[in-house]
Amino acid sequence: MLGLLLGCPASTLSTRMTEVNLIFDPTEPPLNSSRGNTTTVGVGLYFERLKKMDDVKKLFDAEVYITYIWRDSRPYDPLFRGSRLTRRDESGRRFVEFDASAKSLLWLPPLHVRNLASKDLKVQSEVLRLYPAAGGGYELLYGRACSAEFSLAFPQPQYHGLPYDKQVLTIAVETVALSTAWLALETLPAHTGRSGDDAQWGSWLLAGDAATLEASTASRGVPRAAGEPPPPLSEGEVPRVALRLKVRRDTQQYTRSTLVPAIMLVVTSWSAFVININKLMPRVATGFISLLTLTNWAASQGARMPSVGYSMWLVIFMDNARYFIFLSLIETIGVAWTVDRISMRTAMAVDKFARVALPLNFCLSMLMFFSLPKTSGGVSALEVLSQINVPIAILVGALYALHKHRSLMNELRTNPLAVQRSHSNRHWSPPHTHHSPARTNPVQPHPPAASISPVHGPRHLSRPHPPPPPPPPPPP
Repeated sequence: MLGLLLGCPASTLSTRMTEVNLIFDPTEPPLNSSRGNTTTVGVGLYFERLKKMDDVKKLFDAEVYITYIWRDSRPYDPLFRGSRLTRRDESGRRFVEFDASAKSLLWLPPLHVRNLASKDLKVQSEVLRLYPAAGGGYELLYGRACSAEFSLAFPQPQYHGLPYDKQVLTIAVETVALSTAWLALETLPAHTGRSGDDAQWGSWLLAGDAATLEASTASRGVPRAAGEPPPPLSEGEVPRVALRLKVRRDTQQYTRSTLVPAIMLVVTSWSAFVININKLMPRVATGFISLLTLTNWAASQGARMPSVGYSMWLVIFMDNARYFIFLSLIETIGVAWTVDRISMRTAMAVDKFARVALPLNFCLSMLMFFSLPKTSGGVSALEVLSQINVPIAILVGALYALHKHRSLMNELRTNPLAVQRSHSNRHWSPPHTHHSPARTNPVQPHPPAASISPVHGPRHLSRPHPPPPPPPPPPP
């Protein structure tokens, strides 16, 4: 049956494997005589495609190709007698290939993916070949094309600059239960790399030129004092090979769907400064609706962000946008209170000041957000600056209103006619006089001076009526 699965007569494979088993047990690990009892395995990792990245669960789904190569000096000569089991690859090297049902006949390295998040690797295809080595002995190659979910844990992901963040995608391969005293791992540069097609990476772009493969060791188990028995195989220095690939987030999607609409809502709230002061409801509704929209939007964005114990750039950006809409509402409320309790002139001056001051403040804020580094220190500085900007802006607006009101009161005490003329030029025009060559109209009297109130400003009198006509002469 096994021979039929391999595509050759059953007697051929079974007979040859029986002959090999008479010489040695191929399911036992080969020993490297130059390193004592240690078996050396080369590991190659090729990153094929990034399918998706889950920021909430801190996982990434990818397709990779894993290759293991090791040497075996034991005689596999019976498998290479004749040409019924042997084939040749592109370079002309002879090999014997074992399919998935026959790989249990040989020893395979007890390696697994350390940061595997899913239960098992989804193996799409695999190959197991036995080559004659150039320096004597044999070389075995075991490769698997697989896909799985991997954890972003080597190293821990950093989301300070989200969505301008960079992440390191790591696939770490280590032994299951053997230490460096029994198994050694080395890298295979010829079987390491990444796919160069950026279209296969979704919303992420490559941030580095090439993938790096590093061999290292990791401590496992409890340290033992001198004189204690040696540690078991599952403790000690564990060999590990890790493929690291740097990627950066494609910010175009966040710019179109989040950053630009948030800025548009802030600009929309400034329309309250050009609406008539007496129309309080439209002014309040403009800012209040913008604030509710941005608050719900920020909550929806937060549900798709990772749960971390530090601040992120995008969260601070949305909070800063809400702060500026809140300042627009505070200005509207302050102007309405000023009209009711202090002066219409002062309220109008505050409106003019807000039309310039708040947009200028927001532009400076955006300059800081996009110029400061998206590191831990830069994001913390942005958070502090955006928070202290709110009370400073309110204080500056209140001091400006107080200054304008005092200047107006001082001008009313020293030169009230100038204040009245400046206000009359906008609200009153003198009557026109008509000249006739036959009759000259008497000079029209000047309109009476407007009464001036220190609280509500000048109060204009209505236009005076012309004098009544003279009575008719008595009858003769």
